[in-house]
Amino acid sequence: MLAGFPPGKLFAKQIVTGFGILLAGVVTESFGYYGYFGSVISSGNFFQAATWTDPANVAALWQRFFLMEALQIIGWCMILTAIIQYFLYQRDGVQKFTRNLIILGVLTLLIFILSLVIWHFVDNWSIWKPVPGTSPGDYHYSWPSDQLQAYNHSFLSWLMTIIAGDCYPLFPYLGQSLLRAIMGVATAHPKPHRRLPWMGFGLFLALLIAGGLCAWLLPFDISFERPTMGFFFFLMAGQVGTIVLLFYLIDWRGKGERFANNIVVKYFRTWGMVALTIFALQIWSFVPRAIFNWTIPSMNLLSEQFPARDRGWIVLIFAIVTILFYDLLIWFWAQINFIGTFEWIIIKLGVVITKQPSKRLNFKYMLNEVAWMNYQPLISTT
Repeated sequence: MLAGFPPGKLFAKQIVTGFGILLAGVVTESFGYYGYFGSVISSGNFFQAATWTDPANVAALWQRFFLMEALQIIGWCMILTAIIQYFLYQRDGVQKFTRNLIILGVLTLLIFILSLVIWHFVDNWSIWKPVPGTSPGDYHYSWPSDQLQAYNHSFLSWLMTIIAGDCYPLFPYLGQSLLRAIMGVATAHPKPHRRLPWMGFGLFLALLIAGGLCAWLLPFDISFERPTMGFFFFLMAGQVGTIVLLFYLIDWRGKGERFANNIVVKYFRTWGMVALTIFALQIWSFVPRAIFNWTIPSMNLLSEQFPARDRGWIVLIFAIVTILFYDLLIWFWAQINFIGTFEWIIIKLGVVITKQPSKRLNFKYMLNEVAWMNYQPLISTT
C-alpha cells in the first residue's frame, strides 16, 4: 500500500507536518491558554496595563520553551521517525516489510532501554542550579521540572528538555512513535497476515507485562509529568489495545465505510479534521467564560480555578457550554474548508514542496467521498 508513493515526497510531507506541529506547539504554549495571553486573561485584570507587562506573565513567552508538551513531542517524533523511514524506504526498501519491522523493532527496544540510562544521567547531572526557594524533596528542586529547566535556561537545558525533560521527552516517547510505525508497516502489507489482530493483541499483552515488571522493579507512580516507565507502559498498552480492538472490529471485518458514515462518528471525524488547531485553541474556552462572567458576580469565571465541589454544577454547565462553543467554531470553519487553521497552513506548505494537491480539509469530500480500507478481499487472498 505504500508502494508507488515516492519516499522523498513522503519524507517531505512528514517533515513539513512535524515542523508545523512544533510551530503550533510554540504558539500554543507561549501565547495560548497556559502562555502569555492565557495568563493575562485568567488574571481577570486584562484591562489594566500593568497586567500586560507583569513579569510573571511576560516570562511565559519564553519559559514554555523549556517544556516538552504534547505538540512538541508529536512534532519531534514525527520528524525523527520520518528520517528513519526515509532511509528504510530507499532503493525499494518499502517492499522489504520483514526487514523494516525488525529494524524498527530493535530501535524501539533500544529507545526503551536507553531511556532509564539517559534519565539517570541527566537527572543527576551536577550542573543544574536549583530554583531559589526550593529545597531537597520539592518537585521543582531537581530534574525533571519545567521550572528548573527554565531557570537553567540555555541551549543545553533546552536540548536536555527535549531528550529527558518534563513532561513528554523523546526518551521514551520516540519508542512509542516507532512502535506505531511498526503497526503502520504491518497493516500496510499488501497481503496482511490472517492473524494480524491477534499479533496486535500479543503486543498489548507484552506492554502490560512490561509495565507490570517495571512497576515491580522500579519506582512507580501515576503522574502526568515525565511518567515512570511502569506507568508509561501501562498507558501505551491501553492505547495499543484500543487501536487493535477498533482495528479488528471495524477495518479488519470490512465495516470501515459503514462505521465512518454513522452520524455520531461523522461528528467526531469533523473534530478530528482539525484536531491540531482545536488543541492549540484551548484559549477559545475563555470566550464562554467571558460572556457569562457577569452571571456570578462573586466569582471570576476567567480564573483557571473553578469553585469547590459544592459548586460543581457550575463546572458541569461550563463543560457543556464550552463544547457547544467549540462546535459552533468548527461548524462555521468547516463551511470554508478550515482555511487558516494550522492544518491548512501545513497542507499548503506540503503542496508547495511535493507538488501534490490534497483534499485533506475538503469538508464534504472527507465526510462523504473517502474510499475506506477493506481488509476482507486482502485476507481472502492470503
